[in-house]
Amino acid sequence: VPGARRELAARFPGASIDANHQFETQARKVMHARGAMGWPLAPSSCGSGIKLGQIDSGVDTTHSALNGQRVKFRSFHAKGARPGPKIHGTAVAAMLVGKSKWGGLLPGATLFVGNIFEKRSNGKLRGNLSAMIKALDWLVKQRVTVVNLSMAGSKNSILEFIIMKTLSQGMVVVAAAGNGGPKAKPAYPAAIPRVIAVTAIDRRLAAYRYAN
Repeated sequence: VPGARRELAARFPGASIDANHQFETQARKVMHARGAMGWPLAPSSCGSGIKLGQIDSGVDTTHSALNGQRVKFRSFHAKGARPGPKIHGTAVAAMLVGKSKWGGLLPGATLFVGNIFEKRSNGKLRGNLSAMIKALDWLVKQRVTVVNLSMAGSKNSILEFIIMKTLSQGMVVVAAAGNGGPKAKPAYPAAIPRVIAVTAIDRRLAAYRYAN
């Protein structure tokens, strides 16, 4: 890959060239946001009229937390790719717009979900930059207010360019800071300027021990 980048850069001076990097979902033990903060349950209308975006794995819209909720789904996989399990995407969607009794933050909002993760030959779930670009383009066209990216990957000049273009359209981008631990390198897209990087705290309000 480094050799290909050097060759392309020599052939096409001035072009932005980088690898089609992969991304990993970022989740360990999932806890309902409202329960963790001690907030009361939101009324079912909370968030009505708001458009949220999510780029993740697939989402099971038949799950009892999401059945009947305003979730619009689209896949951005390469032809022939295997989407893989829907566990991560379903958990994140339930936290965002799950029914009130499930502790959804904005149960009345509309959620647009782009699935970019696929099951690789080694059994791992991975998303790639090409699919993310397509998903972000779709979300910009849907005029979503905020997009959630619970994923982490390497630094990439094309990714940074696309994220900055997304931000210029008025969208707020929220991304996972990463679960690599305090000695890990910065994770992307969370480390891109103006992206809101989110990590966790424990019950004592101390930094999450796996946080980048």
